[in-house]
Amino acid sequence: MLKVCTVTAALLTVLALTSCAKRYPLTGTVVSVDLAASTVTVKHSEIPGYMKAMTMTFPVKDKAVLRSLSPGDEITADLVVSRPEYRLENIRKKPRPAGNK
Repeated sequence: MLKVCTVTAALLTVLALTSCAKRYPLTGTVVSVDLAASTVTVKHSEIPGYMKAMTMTFPVKDKAVLRSLSPGDEITADLVVSRPEYRLENIRKKPRPAGNK
């Protein structure tokens, strides 16, 4: 019984930590992509209530999304923050104007 209670307590702790993640909308321009490190560097605009505009490197779990990104791509994404970790999710490229393909 003690083992079941311990496992249940651990599971509840994990669920509580994951539900504390905050999401912020991000808009910016891809500066570089590092497939080996699973990161993208983005020059992003201000994230109201969280941080000023800056250039920053973000982890991305989805390698297929990383492979689709190129420097100069305009993107929107969700910045997911669950201290001490952060990452980008739901990355969407904005269409490039017809003359800039």
